[in-house]
Amino acid sequence: MVMSSGWNPHYENEERSVEVHLIDVLLEPFYGSKLCIVVCGYLREEKKYVNKDALVKDIYNDISNARELLKTNGDAALLQ
Repeated sequence: MVMSSGWNPHYENEERSVEVHLIDVLLEPFYGSKLCIVVCGYLREEKKYVNKDALVKDIYNDISNARELLKTNGDAALLQ
C-alpha cells in the first residue's frame, strides 16, 4: 500500500488527511475489518496538481517506488 499523510494542497491546506491506497489485489472483501498501517519510508513531498492526469502519474510512480522500497528494505522496515 502507499499512503498520503498531511495537509491537503488540493483544499488549500485547510484540511489534513490520511489516504491509504491498496496496491495489491485482495481475494475477498474486507469491509468491517481492521487495517494495520506500517509506515516504511518516505516517497515524496506534497504538492498541488494542475490536473488529474498529473496526480495519477505520480500515484503510479509512488506505487512503483513503494514496491521497490519494500522489495529491498521491507523486512528491515517492519522490524523498526
